[in-house]
Amino acid sequence: MLTISEQQQESNITKNHTVTIVNDNHIVSHYHGELRYELKLGRNLYVKFPDIDEYTHYMVKVIYFNENLDYVLMQTESILPQPRTTLPHDGDHVLLLAYSYTEISRTLCITSGIISSTKQDKYGHIRSDCGANKGDSGGGCFTA
Repeated sequence: MLTISEQQQESNITKNHTVTIVNDNHIVSHYHGELRYELKLGRNLYVKFPDIDEYTHYMVKVIYFNENLDYVLMQTESILPQPRTTLPHDGDHVLLLAYSYTEISRTLCITSGIISSTKQDKYGHIRSDCGANKGDSGGGCFTA
């Protein structure tokens, strides 16, 4: 999870989103939801990862977003904290994290499953038997 704001200190425009740290300098998140109204190419945002370090903020820049593929790519000059992603394999056990629009409280939902195919479809998606629902957003699918 991360907190996004336009300044290093918490403010009334703080948004909570789930992201994946891709490498030392890049994170990816979903495009849909309230975040899309804040997005402009080249815009600087501040992020923090409260589950890793509650106090450190990183300035990131929006370098790409795609509404149709539902993702936002952000870059920082800082070295981002662990954990990092690894490529999945068929048969891997995975956890899917998402904020469900079907939940009134908008709490983090976690489901588990197995990757049945890493062959990407025309949208770049892989296949798993995780119990994802339409409206689940923001999380990632992580090997367990």
